[in-house]
Amino acid sequence: MSSEYKKRYRRYRGRLDIFSDILSLIKQKGKITQTGIMHRGNLSFDQLKRYLDELLKLDLIEKIAPDHCEIRKNRIRGGPFPIVYYKLTKKGEALLESLQEVKKTIGLI
Repeated sequence: MSSEYKKRYRRYRGRLDIFSDILSLIKQKGKITQTGIMHRGNLSFDQLKRYLDELLKLDLIEKIAPDHCEIRKNRIRGGPFPIVYYKLTKKGEALLESLQEVKKTIGLI
């Protein structure tokens, strides 16, 4: 892969690249919070919400319900709040493997 292409590829991510990045982050961590995805995926909050909603609708990820999650004390308001995690579904794992195979085939990884 040429260095010029690498620079352009890093600067402009398409929808499929962002899907792939989010799925990869979730797979690496096993389960991850919105904040973790946002920071590690280099996404704004608006982008994050839009992509998470799409991935949830497509049944590629699932939200671990707050009643099954830990409760943390909110540092600002003082009250407890649930920590929501996201994890991959089998369908999401299959798509991620396919995307990585395609990227490998065309020389992107």
